[in-house]
Amino acid sequence: MFTRLILGCRHCEEQLKTTKGYSYNTNGDLQLPFSTRTEFKEDELTELFTNHYHCPFCGESLEITPRMMKCITNLFQKNFHVDIQNDFIQITNGELSFAVPVEKEINSIKEFLSKSGVQLENAEQYLPTKDDIELIQIAIREFDTSKWSFRIESGKAHEPFVSATGLWFNGI
Repeated sequence: MFTRLILGCRHCEEQLKTTKGYSYNTNGDLQLPFSTRTEFKEDELTELFTNHYHCPFCGESLEITPRMMKCITNLFQKNFHVDIQNDFIQITNGELSFAVPVEKEINSIKEFLSKSGVQLENAEQYLPTKDDIELIQIAIREFDTSKWSFRIESGKAHEPFVSATGLWFNGI
């Protein structure tokens, strides 16, 4: 498995849903007939930075800033997935999933999780560091999370990315 950045326009995804361009799978989960998101591999990041992201449906542009690119290239080397959902940074490594509020200052993931009742040894070895979280928070301020979807699926994580929206816990 390889690491990939996945970007998409939330407006076009919602528009497709409202025009009945979707169906439900056997588990009752919503599925669209085609993806409204675009995947970028590591060797495509330079071109993305130079040309920015353009939604293939509406043509809206997401400028990939230097801060965003620094975050993206850093996360490509990590062994956990990151999915930005509005005001939360959702993180999973296939075994553990949690969400960090975008504006919450984190001293350590181990401390953050312990406040939610999760006790982990050596959490910093396989989960984001304080610096990783800060880098993600800085990058998020560069774009409108209600307009754009942003996910990095790590090829180095224990398990492939599986969306668990609604099943995440957080420290609130």
